[in-house]
Amino acid sequence: MTEYAMYRGDQFIDLGTVAYLAEKYHKKKKSLKFLATPSAHKRSAKNSLLLYRIENEEK
Repeated sequence: MTEYAMYRGDQFIDLGTVAYLAEKYHKKKKSLKFLATPSAHKRSAKNSLLLYRIENEEK
């Protein structure tokens, strides 16, 4: 299960799966997945909402 950290600018907002974050913040899963891409990170303004994938070393 992949988890993501949600940030608005430098401020941490929440941590969880895309499904959890989508339900809690009333966003579409597809939109949140885009916010985790390098393209979204390059295009973002200073105070934009972004997601960062949390890598789990457990397998």
